[in-house]
Amino acid sequence: MGPGDNDIKEIAILGRTLRWAGDGMECVADTKHRELLIEGEGLNEKSMSVVSPIVKTNEEEGDDVKLDKAGQRKFRGSAARAHSRGLDRPDVQYATKEACRGMANASVGDTAKVKRMARYLVGSPNVVWKYGLMPEEELMWIDALVDSDWAGCHRTRKPTSGGIVMFGNHALQS
Repeated sequence: MGPGDNDIKEIAILGRTLRWAGDGMECVADTKHRELLIEGEGLNEKSMSVVSPIVKTNEEEGDDVKLDKAGQRKFRGSAARAHSRGLDRPDVQYATKEACRGMANASVGDTAKVKRMARYLVGSPNVVWKYGLMPEEELMWIDALVDSDWAGCHRTRKPTSGGIVMFGNHALQS
């Protein structure tokens, strides 16, 4: 893959499209999981969207009402699908982490987190990561930055950890 006439200009890997853009590379996220998450929550492209994927409360309504087996199964499928979106979408990673906390014993409040994220994705169609060409002196550095929030969840007192891996001035993983 590269700028030459005989070089490949575009390939697909695990649903993501990598494209040579002349001034670097572009990685286009897989849209299938976004569409399935939106549809699974009973929404469509004309549904009302929200500007943030996060349900902002310390004690979510319905946290004490546990889902039946069918509800648990549907929630886990939606949360797993949202998790796969988080690989390409840093904007939904925190919301996904919060939703996935309920995987073991999901409640009505956990389903609200997934529905909110689906509403956010309605108004935020896709992400294209752009990796521009870098000077050769920047190609020798890989930085990994991490942080922890000890007992960040007010209800469960569970911690949250996060980080980002940088190659020069490009974010590779967050």
